[in-house]
Amino acid sequence: TMAASAAALQSVLLDAALGYHQEAAQRARQAADMLSRPLQSELIVRQALKFAFHAHYTQHDPQANARNYIHAYNELWDFANSGGAHNPLPKSRHVEVKAVACLLHYKACWLYLEGGGVRDARLQLRRHLKLFKTLK
Repeated sequence: TMAASAAALQSVLLDAALGYHQEAAQRARQAADMLSRPLQSELIVRQALKFAFHAHYTQHDPQANARNYIHAYNELWDFANSGGAHNPLPKSRHVEVKAVACLLHYKACWLYLEGGGVRDARLQLRRHLKLFKTLK
């Protein structure tokens, strides 16, 4: 019947999408592991974000997914402060970094709340407001 065919097609497409996201998450993790922190911190942020995004579609644990986004958030914070006083991040990049930080923060808080982690979401909100208010 048409309904059975549609259900079978849906199942095949979902399996293909799941396989794609699993492979993409694995590639992102492997790429991040091969990068050198001081020289390629921007690429480390990018790979951590890719991993969190793809893992979100393969894991069904909101707390684990939130931790992946927090890991990317922490990598972004390290990147934003990696130059120190001698080589600070150019002001022209502050808006970009803050936008990505807000996205990562939003995803993590959403997942914390989805998993019942109201306290974790509240702590992350306070942390986010404290950390990124310094970037103008």
